[in-house]
Amino acid sequence: MAYNFEQKTKKFYEKKQARLLYLTPIIALILGSMTDVIFPVLKINFVPPVACLIILIWAWGLVCAITRYGLMTLTPSVAAENILATMTDSLILVGMDGRITKVNRATLNILGYTAKELVNKEVSSIVTAKATDGNALLRQVLEQGRIGSRSATYLAKNGEKVPVLFSASAVKDRAEEPVGVVITGYDMREYKKMMLNLRRSEEKYRTLVDHALVGIAIHQDSRFIFANERFADMLGYTLAEIAGLTIVERVHPDERDLIMTRARRRQAGENEPDTYEVRLLKKDGSVLYALVSNAVVDYNGKPATLITVADTTDTKTRIELEQVNKELEAFSYSVSHDLRAPLRSIAGFSRILLEDYGDSLDNKARDYLRRVCAATQHMGELIDDLLKLSRVTRVEIRYEWVDLSVMAHSIAAALKETAPGRAVEFIIAREVSVAGDRSLLRVVLENLLGNAWKFTSKHPRARIEFGITEQDGRTVYFVRDDGAGFDMAYANKLFTPFQRLHGSNEFDGTGIGLATVQRIIYRHGGSVWAEGEVERGATFYFTLKS
Repeated sequence: MAYNFEQKTKKFYEKKQARLLYLTPIIALILGSMTDVIFPVLKINFVPPVACLIILIWAWGLVCAITRYGLMTLTPSVAAENILATMTDSLILVGMDGRITKVNRATLNILGYTAKELVNKEVSSIVTAKATDGNALLRQVLEQGRIGSRSATYLAKNGEKVPVLFSASAVKDRAEEPVGVVITGYDMREYKKMMLNLRRSEEKYRTLVDHALVGIAIHQDSRFIFANERFADMLGYTLAEIAGLTIVERVHPDERDLIMTRARRRQAGENEPDTYEVRLLKKDGSVLYALVSNAVVDYNGKPATLITVADTTDTKTRIELEQVNKELEAFSYSVSHDLRAPLRSIAGFSRILLEDYGDSLDNKARDYLRRVCAATQHMGELIDDLLKLSRVTRVEIRYEWVDLSVMAHSIAAALKETAPGRAVEFIIAREVSVAGDRSLLRVVLENLLGNAWKFTSKHPRARIEFGITEQDGRTVYFVRDDGAGFDMAYANKLFTPFQRLHGSNEFDGTGIGLATVQRIIYRHGGSVWAEGEVERGATFYFTLKS
């Protein structure tokens, strides 16, 4: 039973108890059998029968198990032995003579000695702290009572110098007289390796950051707390100057509210876009067009934002875009001046003919002149819409927070005023806010809601809805109506300038509105599409860059 118990238990002191319980009776049985049975049979008489005395060995084992180990019960002394045996930190007991009196297993593992080799060994031979040897440390502990968390070195048997975090306390008797010193040491080799690897890693990443082709910075509480040289150069500052600058100072005024709101919401853990274009201000006040990527990091126990900044001011795409804008401006000027002059002449002379010579003309001639006037008016509308489309393409986008719900209510109210007798129900989602250009997004909603109003005009009752949904993880906005709808076979023509799916005799228009909507949505980094069914209504969906 004792042997079985030893095999099962995992506790050090219980194993010792079990061994005493089964080894001492075995020894007593063997010796007693030899003196009282085997030797007399063999007629060996020089050893007297002493089995009764030998039984004292078993008695000694039992007494030892009871007094020293508590016979399967944990006592303070047993607990101390067990703790010392299982401690991961080194523990050394030193007498007043400076010699080691006891060590635990962790000390043996660290130093490579056996317990017999260390006991009575001078502590100064294995413990040093900087220029102080073990004996000096012993004296210091006895004088101060305790030394805590000091760097020291243990000298191992193989000559290795083991760095440890060293603490020592004086051991006193009941009369408060010192009787020795207890020394504990934490093996710092793995920690030193980890710190060395960390330092090498930091140096590697510091080199990468310092030589990066993009600007890298960290801001916390709306101030820059770190920047690499590339970022400082991009803004025209030195590294010393840029530390402590606020984000507000470096962001273009038109985009400050949006950027600051995004920064606060991102650091608060809310979902915000990671990458977007922004205009930054250099030290000399000039504008830096930049593509910024954001990531929330922990810096000194608080959330901060790590940003990478790419200068897009002089990119090929931007230069080409500026050239296209210049050409569009020239085209717009030509349309607004060169085409309008002859158009005004045609319209003017046609009206004069009708007013001054209408009586002398037959009905057919007067009808022709009225058609000319209507055509010139329609052409003027086309020119106006074409100019709007051109303006949308080249205007500079100014990002800010826009409440689309409030905007939709305003547009719906204006539409109702144009035909107060119509029975149209507007359903508008609440608190739909986006980041974008306010004036351009109003053009989008005016066109989409205006189309819904127009294409439901032939129904006695109508329903127009502006709302928000989610598709494939994207936020999608929509305008839905139950009006004339369209055939999905021709959906690809919806956003093409001057392409119309309904005749002018059914619904008026130039075919520019949806093309304008598409240009604006594309410029906001989104997409637009439509679904419809003839006389069952239409739904126009669009997304914006998140």
